[in-house]
Amino acid sequence: MLSLPETFTQFTELGEADIGTLHGDHVSVVVIHIKNAKLLRDDWAPAVQILQDQWHSKRRQQQRHPQPDGKPLGGVLSTRDSCRFYTEPTAGDGPPQRLEYQGRSEFAPPVDDENPEVFLAFLWTCLDGCGALGLGVDPS
Repeated sequence: MLSLPETFTQFTELGEADIGTLHGDHVSVVVIHIKNAKLLRDDWAPAVQILQDQWHSKRRQQQRHPQPDGKPLGGVLSTRDSCRFYTEPTAGDGPPQRLEYQGRSEFAPPVDDENPEVFLAFLWTCLDGCGALGLGVDPS
């Protein structure tokens, strides 16, 4: 998994999850690593809810410490074997939008800058909005 500053372990209904935030000049990305992938059982909804809770917390922090332009938020949900990328919904409230890239929405986790193409495409989507450069989002 990527090395993240400000990482903490939270005990959730999915067991232990490492949670951290990548901060950039123009985007912040919440990264959640679920340690026991078996607890997902092909249902990522509990992990998506954890992501939404983290986003709400980040937005509350931004309201207390306003910035000129509220940074868009992205999210990465990962396990040892797979990874999904999410962006905030375009219409304010709503479910996170899952990134679809080249017909796929689940990927091998990014490791040590190995094949960063998908992660870079994800960041571009966070910054530019949905559908940038042929990227799509899946609302599930």
